[in-house]
Amino acid sequence: MSTKAIQIIVPLVIILHGVGHVMGILTAANIVHTDTWNSRSWLLTNTLGDTPARMIALVLWIVTVVGFIAAGAGAFGWPPTAGNWRTITVVMAIISLVTLAVYWNAFAVLIPNKIGSIVVNLAVLYGVFIASWPSVDVIP
Repeated sequence: MSTKAIQIIVPLVIILHGVGHVMGILTAANIVHTDTWNSRSWLLTNTLGDTPARMIALVLWIVTVVGFIAAGAGAFGWPPTAGNWRTITVVMAIISLVTLAVYWNAFAVLIPNKIGSIVVNLAVLYGVFIASWPSVDVIP
């Protein structure tokens, strides 16, 4: 794959991955709420109650959406996050994985939403920590 293609595809995937997390916001803000698509947490709802658990979910999903978009923009060269886009992406991937684990029903269906999110998050972690990809020569 050409360097130019990588410089376009990687930031776009990060941004689109962030936008996909809006599904969690929809449930936490009670815009969408069904038995299978909701912001109930197996860990927090019974302990804290529904409203506090939803507020925690709302904050975590908003942070994830904004963080991934900022990281993708940084990979495109946006000055505020350009030098730190890898770090931001890794932090957002970890927050996304933890939040998805705690709020499993926040995404509408298992495939492709939940599994797709997990795969992209793990690919980010693998790419940055193990493969050192993309290199700083390709995307500073």
